[in-house]
Amino acid sequence: MKKITNILTSALLVVIFTSCVDDSEGIADEIRGVPNVIGFENNSAAVSAVAGGAETSFEKSIVVAIKGATKGSVSGDVTATISIDTENSTAIEGTHFELPVTSFTIGEGDNSFSEFKFNMLTEGIQAPLAENPVLVLNISSVTGDGNVVAGAPITINMLYLCFADLSGTYTVTNDFCNPTYQVEISQNPDGSWYATVLDGAFLNRCTSNVTLENWGNFNEVCGVIQPSTDLRFGSLGIGIVLDGTWDQDNGILTMSHEDTFFNGGPFMWTSTYTRN
Repeated sequence: MKKITNILTSALLVVIFTSCVDDSEGIADEIRGVPNVIGFENNSAAVSAVAGGAETSFEKSIVVAIKGATKGSVSGDVTATISIDTENSTAIEGTHFELPVTSFTIGEGDNSFSEFKFNMLTEGIQAPLAENPVLVLNISSVTGDGNVVAGAPITINMLYLCFADLSGTYTVTNDFCNPTYQVEISQNPDGSWYATVLDGAFLNRCTSNVTLENWGNFNEVCGVIQPSTDLRFGSLGIGIVLDGTWDQDNGILTMSHEDTFFNGGPFMWTSTYTRN
């Protein structure tokens, strides 16, 4: 069996340098002079819905936030207006989505976070599509506290799913160290899937981190597994999903993975999940 260093001993060290010169007032002035930003929490997102079902409109939520060094001093409500970037969007309003509202407000009592909601439409959509529609939204204007400006746009990948049922208990193995491990897969409210271990048991069976299960979320689109970094340790590059397939008839999920965290990598392997 291949063994890889413990995740704790491989962690990155962050060194904070402090100036020997006392220029705290000047630095404070610079911080106060930088405006806060209102916009989307992330620059990209994926939303999904099953096409061809009885329900044809699905409400989707995108997290929005006020960010900045002085966000705690923002007073009153701040409202951002949303506009569609028609030049860079391939999603069609009225066919793939609708915007019941075109603004959102973050108040003083919201802890700088809120949600922007829109509807993903499926009526008349036959999955799978040749290409996933993409919706790009801009923050076109901001009203309220004058020290808050518009943030960056968001690119939303709209995934139209065929009916699939991946729920159940699986025996998983991988061709990196050939373990045997039991995993549960269940569906999330948005139609994506959650696995108690999504890296093929790489982290907790092929390394010395036996207590760390690398759970995560992924999307299946008509038998094809979409790339996913939405794992417990995905931000570190551990076990991210590159691609895969789902065999509904036989209950077999196959995925390709990559690790860029541990020394000696990158490592790549294939995992096989067989439903019990």
